[in-house]
Amino acid sequence: MKYAMGDSRNTRLPGDVGLAQDRILVSHWKNLALTQGIKPNRSHDLPGATMARLARNAEGQYAKRAVAGRWGVYRGEVKVGGSRLMGYIARPPRVRAQADEYGNAKTRFINGRGKVKALPKVVNLGRPRILMVEIPRAEYRPVMQRPFEDAVSQAQRGVEGPMADKFIAGALFERAETADAFPLGGRVYRATVNADVPGVLDGVVSGAASLFMLDVPAGRTLYVGHAAQVGALQGDAARAVMFPFRAGTWTVALTDEGQALLRLLADSDFEMPILAAATIDGTA
Repeated sequence: MKYAMGDSRNTRLPGDVGLAQDRILVSHWKNLALTQGIKPNRSHDLPGATMARLARNAEGQYAKRAVAGRWGVYRGEVKVGGSRLMGYIARPPRVRAQADEYGNAKTRFINGRGKVKALPKVVNLGRPRILMVEIPRAEYRPVMQRPFEDAVSQAQRGVEGPMADKFIAGALFERAETADAFPLGGRVYRATVNADVPGVLDGVVSGAASLFMLDVPAGRTLYVGHAAQVGALQGDAARAVMFPFRAGTWTVALTDEGQALLRLLADSDFEMPILAAATIDGTA
């Protein structure tokens, strides 16, 4: 997928993706389905062990119980767009030919001893078909970049309404002072954060508050989330629905008073200062 992203064409070289280190194999899916019964998997790639089986078949190694209707495989040179490339080719089944109008259904030849020999005449049921060709490099157009950007924009528009009451806006202040030293008014609280069980931040920030600050110690990560979202979750399950705040002094803005109930979870137990900084109307 990475080759379909970006602002310009991307070049893929052998060994970057897949097991082959000296070539890139390009599949002909129509012929693979027709002659081998092979269809792409959910990742639009060959199903597991398929390439290994084709390589064995090309060397003349076939399973004792061959799949009915599956063509043989050999490796040879094919002409593609004026270039001659090596690849894997499907060999059509061969059957005995029907007798001609003279009743002749055999091929006659003279062997090395000068004797005339006759063997049943056989014909191909179809023509050889290319399964995969080997190329030294490939170029891809960034066809997924625009759809990806459109999908992200659509997703953002979709959550602005229903999820508006579930956002926390965080801002990191690169300052040497701790939260205790910020002259923003309000009151400093100290809370012991448990690494396994989220603690409820209730009573520290009043229902009317719209801004408070968290001073996360160096080397620690604090997880902040809404009580309604976290619920009874603990540990990693709780962290998965919370916002990670790493070391630094953070301001957290509440979009309405319903967001005053928050839960805090850390990567380890430590004591953290919390500063209730301002109220909704902006007064300290």
